[in-house]
Amino acid sequence: GSLDDVELMINLLKQHRIEIVISTVGGGAIRDQLPLIDTINAAGSIK
Repeated sequence: GSLDDVELMINLLKQHRIEIVISTVGGGAIRDQLPLIDTINAAGSIK
């Protein structure tokens, strides 16, 4: 899988009922987590 595959990530979050995501991406790669944030938002997991 890939963080860029938004549909796959949404399905995984919903299928496994993931409620908490902890990202440990360093400062130089901070923009790499934007697709992850979009995915979490689309899955309805951002509270």
